[in-house]
Amino acid sequence: MKKLFTGLVIVLGALVVLVLVAAFALNLVARNALNKPYDVAAGAVSVPASDEAVARGEHFARAISGCAECHGPDLGGTVFIDAQPIGRVIASNLTAGAGGVGARYSDEDWVRAIRHGVRPDGSPLLPMMPSTQFSHLSDEDLGAIIAFVKSVPPVDSVLPDGGLSFTGQIIMGVLGAGDLPVAQIDHTAARPASMAPAVSAEYGEYLSWAGVCRDCHGNDLAGYQIDPSAPYAPNLTPGGELGNWSADDFIKLMRTGVGPDNVPISTAMPYEFFGNMTDDELNALWLFLQSVPAQASTGG
Repeated sequence: MKKLFTGLVIVLGALVVLVLVAAFALNLVARNALNKPYDVAAGAVSVPASDEAVARGEHFARAISGCAECHGPDLGGTVFIDAQPIGRVIASNLTAGAGGVGARYSDEDWVRAIRHGVRPDGSPLLPMMPSTQFSHLSDEDLGAIIAFVKSVPPVDSVLPDGGLSFTGQIIMGVLGAGDLPVAQIDHTAARPASMAPAVSAEYGEYLSWAGVCRDCHGNDLAGYQIDPSAPYAPNLTPGGELGNWSADDFIKLMRTGVGPDNVPISTAMPYEFFGNMTDDELNALWLFLQSVPAQASTGG
């Protein structure tokens, strides 16, 4: 009996050692992936200084692309996540104030961050930064967004240091390595010089990329759950509830957070933010969603 017990202890001890070795090996791989430098050319993007361009950039930042949603209304930054198993993720202070990146970012740095998902040192931004979808922005709209960000008054906001936990590094650098924006983006793809606003499905598709719809609703827009603790983002194709909606129903939900059944939607959907889109933009988005192939809902 004593020999059996001793043998079990040895086996269990060996298993613990193997698990620890594997965990530290995975963490090493993760840290290498998260710190790997990428040599990405920013490309030629003009950053205008006109009031019209700045206003358009502000509209994108506050109504479509979510800049103010994550980085704060004044773009002074926020603590985006501070919980296990991820750790602390900071949405940077984008201004030129104390603690901000605005004073040291060049126009090329902004382009690489927004369109290509890399920091000035070439290291990859985490998936919380939706550069995969922002990579579809036209040169004109990207330039306008940068112009707006640069025009924002400096905000002195020194946020705590961010840092992924041991498990967070493994989740982001190994399990989610393929989700890093820099790994998903075609960095040499041609981008449109401009996209003329129109009440059309084509422009609605463009807005669906700029508005990061797929981050929550899935690549095919058929519904998705980011993680087990998150609410299910519903199917936006005609195969879901929207197949029985009207344009007015959709716009009402985007403006008020209440669908045609008069039931409030999840607070995870920032309708207060998207409700700042114009009627033409919302109608274009509606036309696009009605044009995509109907998909069966994948959950929820």
